[in-house]
This record gives sequence, structure tokens and C-alpha cells, in this order.
Amino acid sequence: RALLKSEGIRSLSRAETLIRVNRVLHKDIKVGMFVTIFYMILSVKDSTLMLTSAGHNPMVLWRKATNTCHLVNPNGLALGIDKGPLFEKIVKEQKIQLYPGDRFVLYTDGVIETMNAEKELLGQNRFYIRTKQWAELPSEEFMSQMVKEIETHQGQAPQHDDITIVTGRTFAPGEAPQEPIAEE
Repeated sequence: RALLKSEGIRSLSRAETLIRVNRVLHKDIKVGMFVTIFYMILSVKDSTLMLTSAGHNPMVLWRKATNTCHLVNPNGLALGIDKGPLFEKIVKEQKIQLYPGDRFVLYTDGVIETMNAEKELLGQNRFYIRTKQWAELPSEEFMSQMVKEIETHQGQAPQHDDITIVTGRTFAPGEAPQEPIAEE
């Protein structure tokens, strides 16, 4: 995290940032270990996402206009696996235009690999179906529903991996941001 933060302020190029992070990390990481990252910059001004992946799960992009989910996965190799030449050749940047009402969802593999007592995975398909089902909810409610879904599926089974979800949604026509709650 510290490497990403320190390199990220030096360049707006996500690929260049990850290339620099990989060079340092490869020297310090144990053989067989790696780190995945989905590096995204959101431009609120022009409603775009600038993306780069280092071997991470694809981003789910729900398009309001078509009520469809799309997987967005720029090419990229996990950090720490390659000294540099292969990593630098594979890593790609991608730009996505967001339209009114669209939602993006990033997640770690621990989400879709959540197991219940019968060792059944939550799975990608169920995650995508729920994303589509709850896509128009405010992000706080979307997250609440998704966490309930994961916890219900898991039941009493132990959690075996990290679980992280990041989401956002553009405002659809006629929607307005909620007023911030003032503290006294």
C-alpha cells in the first residue's frame, strides 16, 4: 500500500505506477507470493474510470441503459511474479465512460470464494446476479445487501479469505445527491 501511494503521486499513468511498484516488490517478495491490484482513477468531472489491473478480479460494470453487467479486465500480471519485462509487456490501461445510473463494483476473490458449511462457493454467477438485482440502490444499501448475502451464504462456516468490496454509482436523471448530515 505504501509503495502504491508513494509511486502513485509521481505519475497519472496507472501502468507506469504499477511497473514501478512491481520492480520494488519483486526484489522483496518471497518466491511463490504475489499481490493483485485493480488500480482505478475516477474522474468525476467527465464521468470516466481509468483502469489498470495487476492480475486482479475483473470489475463488474452495470449499465443502467441496458440493465446488463459487463466484466472489465484490463490485461495485467500479478505484482511480484515477474522481475519486469513480462509484467511491463502485459500491463494495459483502459478508460471507461460512465453514463447516468451506471454502477461499478470491485471485489477481492474472498467474496466469490466465500464457502458455506457444505463447502459450496458463493460463486461469480451469484455475485453478478445480485449486483444486477441491487444495482439501482444507493451504494450504502447495495453494500448492506451484498454483505447480508455473503453472511447468509457463509452461515456458521469460518471465513477463510479477506473480503473487500468497493462500489460506486453515477446519478441517474432526476436523482440528486442526498444532503450531508450536519453534526452539531
